[in-house]
Amino acid sequence: MVPKKPIYVIPNSVDPDLFKPINQNVARKNIGLDDDYYLLLLQGSIDVWVDVESLLKILRKLRKTIDVRLLIVGFSHAKHYYRLLLAHAKHYEMDKYIYTYPPQPYEKMPLFINASDVVIAPIKKMIMNFATPLKIAEALACGVPVITTTIAEFKIWYKQGVYLYNNFEELEKLLFLIIKNKEEVRRTLIEYSHQFRQLFSWDNLANKYISIIDSLMNR
Repeated sequence: MVPKKPIYVIPNSVDPDLFKPINQNVARKNIGLDDDYYLLLLQGSIDVWVDVESLLKILRKLRKTIDVRLLIVGFSHAKHYYRLLLAHAKHYEMDKYIYTYPPQPYEKMPLFINASDVVIAPIKKMIMNFATPLKIAEALACGVPVITTTIAEFKIWYKQGVYLYNNFEELEKLLFLIIKNKEEVRRTLIEYSHQFRQLFSWDNLANKYISIIDSLMNR
């Protein structure tokens, strides 16, 4: 039954002065990485809702023709899943091509995002995941494309730069497509990122909260 009272949904916002495009070579140098390979970023919690195994299987396949590697910034609430990630990496012979970092200070995350060619969010379709992760907004603000599972709410908020997949085969095709068209994809998103940072800025979305609160108080 749909409630009679209105429901207001406001997505995550970003600090537009912090999350913005940075030259990729400069970003990689700042975090100690080279610039002669393709890099995917997996950030945040490495837990039961992240389909790490499928991602590693695809990366192993792609590495037969493309030098693609994985940057991981995050941790596991239940350490078991982080250990499982490392076990899968060894099993699929990807352990040499994975760079792991612990959770980083908020102000350093733009470096890790801009160092990457793609932000990857292989989210399993679970009830808890039907929301808008902050990592997507942060990546788009930096002009970096995102590949993630098809979840309806993403289509509501994000009009460019978010590439959705439904299965293993679609994920593989998207990764290959974006990597091969890296320069064009990044150039288009950097142009879009200025508009995105305005729409999803802290100030803009804070004003939406204020507007809703005012309207409710004046009823």
